[in-house]
Amino acid sequence: MPFRAYLSKKLNPAHMNPELLIDKYIPNLTAKPFQISKSYAERIHQQTISPRLEKALKNWVEDRWDLHENQSKLGYVIIVELLALQFASSVLWIHTQDQQFSHDKYKVQRLVEFGPSPTLTGMATRTLKLKFENERDLLPVRR
Repeated sequence: MPFRAYLSKKLNPAHMNPELLIDKYIPNLTAKPFQISKSYAERIHQQTISPRLEKALKNWVEDRWDLHENQSKLGYVIIVELLALQFASSVLWIHTQDQQFSHDKYKVQRLVEFGPSPTLTGMATRTLKLKFENERDLLPVRR
């Protein structure tokens, strides 16, 4: 079963509120904070040529994606595409870390990784030691 189909089966849009992820989730695929917008969908589509996002963008006006009542559904489409495509595309982990550790907006204090081993948290620890060793480059957040 393709990963997109697996995600679509496991993630029930009725039980999701993608709006809670706006500016809080930084996908490795984009290294830009999550948004539910046409410009964000276009950014992902330009990078991935996702057929699902292409369809949404092509039918943007007819499907009325810009209406508030359609934001959760659009957010669901974007999340599934981000998760499905990040496994098939190169990720921008270094840029994602820059977003997390050097922007006052996020104030990351704890990085949680779900998976069989601490791959990303290990990378983050090394990045903090190497790239942000000079404390003036790092935000004054206790980590």
